[in-house]
Amino acid sequence: MKLTTSKWLTPDGNWINEKGIEPDVEVDQPDYFGVTRILADADTLKVGDFGEAVSNLHTVLSGIGYEPGGQPGYFGDTMAQAVRDFQADNNLPEDGVVNETTAAALESRLLEEIQDETNDAQLNRALEEAAK
Repeated sequence: MKLTTSKWLTPDGNWINEKGIEPDVEVDQPDYFGVTRILADADTLKVGDFGEAVSNLHTVLSGIGYEPGGQPGYFGDTMAQAVRDFQADNNLPEDGVVNETTAAALESRLLEEIQDETNDAQLNRALEEAAK
């Protein structure tokens, strides 16, 4: 059973059901807002690994301020150094390998970045538009 008690209409009276509306201003969030879990399909990530999980790791490291360099889908020496730098800053063993502990710390730090309203491009643009 489906019960509808009201309709969503645009200011000029058009029903938006199953159509949606086009935004007046399109604003993309930073790439790191859309990453998935770092170790979703692997026990560890290390030099020589490649694929989607490494690409996610690249995006996470960039998003939290550690420049991984190299190619986004390949875990090279520069990414290992970025991981070691992160590990050093977070009192983790500095081996340049992303295991469960390092992944959890990375994901926790990323969550802090995402929850920081100063990094929310859509919210900030909406506030700018509302102030006009």
